[in-house]
Amino acid sequence: MIETLTQNWIWELLGRLHPLVVHFPIGVLVTGLFLELLTLGGKRSELRAGIRWLVYIGAFTSILSALFGFMLAFGGNYPASTLDYHRVTGIATVLFAIMSAVLLSRAEISGERRDLNIYRGILATTVLLLTFTGHFGASLTHGSDYLTSVLPWNYERVSEGEHFEFLAEL
Repeated sequence: MIETLTQNWIWELLGRLHPLVVHFPIGVLVTGLFLELLTLGGKRSELRAGIRWLVYIGAFTSILSALFGFMLAFGGNYPASTLDYHRVTGIATVLFAIMSAVLLSRAEISGERRDLNIYRGILATTVLLLTFTGHFGASLTHGSDYLTSVLPWNYERVSEGEHFEFLAEL
């Protein structure tokens, strides 16, 4: 009985770390892609070793992040459809991050430009998937209109008089 409670407590704690842990692979993979773009055309080849580490670490930590996310999903009360989108895009992101690491290794071993370009395309797709996954994650925690509610056309129209009253209070 006590062991079960301890395991559930640890499971829930690790799940609650997902929002903290998830940002590391995002930053690492986005930085890897940015540096990869700097090497296009054979420029800045000195960045290759750093890019390799960023992609490998990003792939590994994306796995950890997804595991923590699964733990969080079991303990949370989230809208099912948004959670499903977040889960599916998250799994796809992890798979693409792993493919990026594998294809980077293959490109480095083969030395073929074609292999390097395939890897770059997969890495770019990984970052694109990260964007969608992050959007669905933000929708789970902040609401589905989190990004769009601040757009100017979503504000309620105020009359000029109310606008000047607001300015006068400043």
